[in-house]
Amino acid sequence: MAPSRIGYFPHGKRLDRPFDRRRFPSFAASRGFEFTVVDSWDGSDVVVLSPAADLTYWVGAPADIRIVYDLPDAYLDETMGLHRVARGTAKWLAGELQRPVPSYRRLLQKMLRRADAVVCSTVEQREALEVYSENVHPVLDLLHEVPELDPARTPTSSLEVLWEGLPATMSSIRGVLPALRQIQEGRSVVLHLVTDLVSPRYANRFRPVRTVDVVRDWGIPVEVHQWSLDALAEVAARCSVAIVPVDTGDALAMGKTENRVRIHWKLGLPVLASASSSNIRAAILAGVADEMICHDVEGWSTALRRVIEDPGFGPRLVAEGRRALVSHYSDESMLVRWDQVMASVGVSR
Repeated sequence: MAPSRIGYFPHGKRLDRPFDRRRFPSFAASRGFEFTVVDSWDGSDVVVLSPAADLTYWVGAPADIRIVYDLPDAYLDETMGLHRVARGTAKWLAGELQRPVPSYRRLLQKMLRRADAVVCSTVEQREALEVYSENVHPVLDLLHEVPELDPARTPTSSLEVLWEGLPATMSSIRGVLPALRQIQEGRSVVLHLVTDLVSPRYANRFRPVRTVDVVRDWGIPVEVHQWSLDALAEVAARCSVAIVPVDTGDALAMGKTENRVRIHWKLGLPVLASASSSNIRAAILAGVADEMICHDVEGWSTALRRVIEDPGFGPRLVAEGRRALVSHYSDESMLVRWDQVMASVGVSR
């Protein structure tokens, strides 16, 4: 039998976005699979789709084209609201759909039914997706590109805190700001944001805004760094702790993965995080749930003070987190999951 011709519809045309670097293309490079970047199914036997794929087109793929749909975000958890209602029109205006659709959610459900395999990120997502597909595989990001740094030191002067992510999710930090302001009353505090310096606000495409303008009224010193792997590593080496806050009122945010926790552990930082399902799972696997998970301002304040006052607190969180990286979250375990995805559509090494 001739080897399957594999196509890939990327998240970014140059394959330079974190999604493309940490998911299927990274797996393919590690396992020696050749693939072609495509914008149609012509000439392919199997096509792996990123979330940037135009579902109005791909939902009509012929039955003999095996489709793997990689959907790591929990879009089905999104509650009714303006973003959900307008998503189909916004994606059309942004050029991601050939035409506007009245319900992007229904289009997504049709795509899930059409796909021969669906890749997600968490077991919670798998449970929701199995309503539409019998072949769902949770796979976290591959993190081989993230450097492994020496564990952070207990702060002796200022408390330098790292947050990394997209500007669209920065609103979650507001829940931690009161705790940081409390600590600032007795010690210098600097919050480092590794993100985009300028970002669109509407539909992730329009009305650009400067990140420094967003944080101007936060009441603590904030340093904004343009996201890059080098910048992330450089800033992480200066910090004593990383925070992973989540807007608990946002179902889509609450459904996100523990990838950021894994990244910070690899960067050598103790992590304090909100009580989302994924963060709690990571903390339990590391055996640090009571210390790592913060439920309210008092919890954030107490945990941040322990980073400052207890010399053994931060190093223990890092050590236990790194053990979890090896035992539960290794890149090799994620590659094996991708092996299973591809085998399920008839592709093997």
